[in-house]
Amino acid sequence: MFDTNFRFADMAATTMTSRHTSQCHEAIIVQTSWTLFQKASRQGWMRRAWAAITRHPHCLLTLSSLGSRPYAQHYGGRQTVEIGKIIGSENRIGDFDDQFHPLRSQSKDRWMSVAGARIQDVPLPPVDLIQVGDRYFVRDGHHRISVARTLGQHFVEAEVTVYQMSGPLPWEKPAVQPSPVIQPMPLASYTSQEAGSTS
Repeated sequence: MFDTNFRFADMAATTMTSRHTSQCHEAIIVQTSWTLFQKASRQGWMRRAWAAITRHPHCLLTLSSLGSRPYAQHYGGRQTVEIGKIIGSENRIGDFDDQFHPLRSQSKDRWMSVAGARIQDVPLPPVDLIQVGDRYFVRDGHHRISVARTLGQHFVEAEVTVYQMSGPLPWEKPAVQPSPVIQPMPLASYTSQEAGSTS
């Protein structure tokens, strides 16, 4: 009887300890995610304030700002993409700046959820990108890119759709035209010209 009671008491204590440990772990994840969000959000607002002062915007580009429409597109497959080459968004340019710092408080819950998954090494699906030239625009996965960048990650896995655009792209440098080469006049020509001027 006493032995049974001790076993039940031991099981209850173990359950309570396990539950307490789990709650502490969850609390740490939430606090870490919140700290990361605050850091990224603060950097975003500082960049926005500086952009207002310098009149140099730090906005994501839109596809419509490229000045031309795609004349063809195809699936580019799954790729490892450098985050620094992701310069625009299909439809979320007001939610993140060009460094993918969150700009709206409404992004907090989703952002923290993604951050919590990353902290716990939970696999996340690849982001969905549109490739234009050698740059990329986000179709889906803004929060995942934002969290990855905040965590110091330089690359993301992405499903890529390639757009082929007509005309030059804003970030492409125009081809440099070679300077004309001036050929020196032969010495005989100088001599004949001098002779003609003295005659």
